Amino acid sequence: MTEHQLAATFVELAAAPEEHDRLPAFLGRFAGSCARLLGARTAVVLLTGREHEPAVAGALDPRLAALELEAAVRGEGPGALCVRQGRAVAEVGLTGAVARHRWPYYAPRAEQLGVHKAAAFPLLYGTERLGALILLRDTQPPPDAGTAALAQLLADAAALSLWRVRELTASRTLADQLQHALISRVLIEQAKGMLAARLSLPIDQSFQLLRDHARSHRRSLREVAREVIEGTLTIPLK
Repeated sequence: MTEHQLAATFVELAAAPEEHDRLPAFLGRFAGSCARLLGARTAVVLLTGREHEPAVAGALDPRLAALELEAAVRGEGPGALCVRQGRAVAEVGLTGAVARHRWPYYAPRAEQLGVHKAAAFPLLYGTERLGALILLRDTQPPPDAGTAALAQLLADAAALSLWRVRELTASRTLADQLQHALISRVLIEQAKGMLAARLSLPIDQSFQLLRDHARSHRRSLREVAREVIEGTLTIPLK
């Protein structure tokens, strides 16, 4: 591990993508950096969705990403245990009868892929459990206390970046919704005024005509208002 590699990893975390479909590739690169920094064979980053259900997994090896995601869905493996408990799971062996009894789906498939040991570190932001960083090993020596502390530090940094992305995405979604609502309101008010002038009606009655027409034709009030403004729709007085 070098200071340059560590710094590069934190820089990459700061550039976490906002698009959901780009997350697996980003998580795969981050997992590769974690494996190199922490002396593991490889690593997997498991993210959760609503109600802490597994949602996205990223790894340089897509087979391991798929395995960890499916195992988490089944509630097996250190990753799933880490997310449920919200705390680190010390390295555990995945070979032998005990591991197969504990995790009958996960353990034998991990062994087939050359993974003999696994540990997991939670991605936490406050009390929010966002996922887990899973370190996978074959014959490497177990991590010492310093390595485990660094793994948790990287997991914490990843959680901070991912939370920022979620909050930014939520803010943009809310802004888009408010903008849409504002535009709709402006169109409706303009259409009410135009319809009231054309038919010599009070504003309240012109709005009632707009709303009744939209409901009876199963269309949005915004669409009806826009067509009234553009002159492509004539609503007769009832």
